[in-house]
Amino acid sequence: MICDQVDGRCKTFDVRANGYARAEALVSIAIGSYTGFIPSAVTLQPTSVRADGRSASLTAPNGSAQQRMVSDVWAFVVVSSLMRIEAHGTGTALGDPTEVNALSRSGTTSLPVAIGSHKGNTGHAEAPAGLLGVLAALCRIKQQSTHGNCHLRRINPLVAQSSSLWMSTVVSGAASVEIEAYGVTSMGHSGTIAHAVMQTEAA
Repeated sequence: MICDQVDGRCKTFDVRANGYARAEALVSIAIGSYTGFIPSAVTLQPTSVRADGRSASLTAPNGSAQQRMVSDVWAFVVVSSLMRIEAHGTGTALGDPTEVNALSRSGTTSLPVAIGSHKGNTGHAEAPAGLLGVLAALCRIKQQSTHGNCHLRRINPLVAQSSSLWMSTVVSGAASVEIEAYGVTSMGHSGTIAHAVMQTEAA
C-alpha cells in the first residue's frame, strides 16, 4: 500500500514514495586538468539537453523524451564493466517508474547498471539538484563505491516491473565496486531535461 502521509522524506524508488522533500544547496564545480581530487582522469562524454515535450503534469513526465535523451548520449559511450546512473529520482509514485522505464528502454547497455539518486539522502535542491548529482558521481568515482538510499525499504512494484536493470538496493553504508562510467540525469521545472556521462580513464 502506498503511504499518502506527508512526512518530509524523499523515498526514491520506494513503494511509499509520496512526493519530494525540498532542500537547499549551493553548488560550484571547477573544470580543469588538475587530478588531485580524482585518483584517475575522468572524461566528460557527450551530453544531451532537450525539452521534455508534452507532459500530463509536472509530476507526470514524458518517458519517451527521457528515453530518446539517454539513448542519444550512451550511443557514443563504450563500457565493458559496471555502470551507475544517478537518476533524477524525485520520489513520486509515477515519476520514478517513468524514469526507470525510460532508462530500461533506452538500450543503454546489457551490462549491470546500478541506479540510485542522491535525493533520498539530501532531498530535492531544485535548481542545483543536477550539479549535486554530478558531485555525487565524482565522489563515488573517487571512492570506487556505490551509496545507498536511506529511505529505500521496498522497491515500488512499478519500478521493478518496468526495469530489467540491476537496482541498487543498499539501504545504508557503501558497496565497494569499480565504476567505469557514471550517467547523471536532471530535470527542471521548466521542462528542460539533461543527461551527462562521466567515464574513467581506465575505460
